[in-house]
Amino acid sequence: NVVMWLPPAQGKAATMVTRELIYTGLTRAKKGCVILAAPERVSAVIQTRAVRYSGLAERIDEKWAGA
Repeated sequence: NVVMWLPPAQGKAATMVTRELIYTGLTRAKKGCVILAAPERVSAVIQTRAVRYSGLAERIDEKWAGA
């Protein structure tokens, strides 16, 4: 069983809660999942996507530009 608490939208910790985090929690649950949050917060989190920057695209461009 998985219990997820989604804190109110304030502070740095709250900004780390994204739809990907909810997806991970739901897919790890074997028997059930309980989400502790206001419906508005769940909706806001689902609309928040994680933005990752690896620099891979720039490295590929640099490699091919020199070829």
